[in-house]
Amino acid sequence: TPLDVEDFKMIMKKCLGYHAIHDDQIEELFRKIDYSADGQIEWDEFCTYMQLKYKRIEESYMRSKHVSFSLPATFRELSHAEQILRIYFTPDQSFIMMREDGTISFWTAQLKLKRSKRLFVRTFGAMGSWKQGWKQAHSHGNKPGNRPIIT
Repeated sequence: TPLDVEDFKMIMKKCLGYHAIHDDQIEELFRKIDYSADGQIEWDEFCTYMQLKYKRIEESYMRSKHVSFSLPATFRELSHAEQILRIYFTPDQSFIMMREDGTISFWTAQLKLKRSKRLFVRTFGAMGSWKQGWKQAHSHGNKPGNRPIIT
């Protein structure tokens, strides 16, 4: 059965508490939900209002998560870096990046590096795998410029 404004006020006050909301606020909400303006809220009007309301909230939330870029774009040469493991977005729209080599970098929303810190040094045994391969190749009598033996 449809609800008139008085029934709607009674239900809202019961659900939200008597002091949580004023009559004029409830009446304004009633007018928003009653899109047919016939002085009664039908179930489908209520459901339509709720779906539209939550759709707007979800769209707003999704827009807040989009990363914006400054234009025109600028290019700069970057040295080879380790694989990125995680990127965490912070409430202030900046982000934290963690790399495989133990480096954590803090970036602004405009993609400017705030600071960077290496927390640990990743090792493969006693030395990194590329260093170990280089050492083994030269320990077999190979000299720089000679083709190393790969075993």
